Amino acid sequence: MKKLLALLALAITTTTYGQVSNEVGIVAGPNIHYRINNNADGMYSSGLGFTGGITNNLYFGSHSSIYAALMYERRTEVQTKFFFIDFPPYPTKAVFTDDYISVPILYRYTMGKKP
Repeated sequence: MKKLLALLALAITTTTYGQVSNEVGIVAGPNIHYRINNNADGMYSSGLGFTGGITNNLYFGSHSSIYAALMYERRTEVQTKFFFIDFPPYPTKAVFTDDYISVPILYRYTMGKKP
């Protein structure tokens, strides 16, 4: 059974080899992020961050492809709390910077006559 599966995988690979093309690239730029949930402790405001990474676009036929990327993201959030010890309440701010590694894997279909 294992030999049959290996032979089948080899046959599929060799028959689709002529139809598959690969495209590798680099992406970089700003990202805009927004936090939806605010805690009762204070308000969060988000803004611009930075994203950079490598991408791979694997084409199957003239209109379909699978897009995968390995990306580094840096996000910054500002938290504002209000303390009601004295009158008027005074705000305090804290800045958080988080680093993320994201791996998006997407199926892409291109509409139109040209690939």
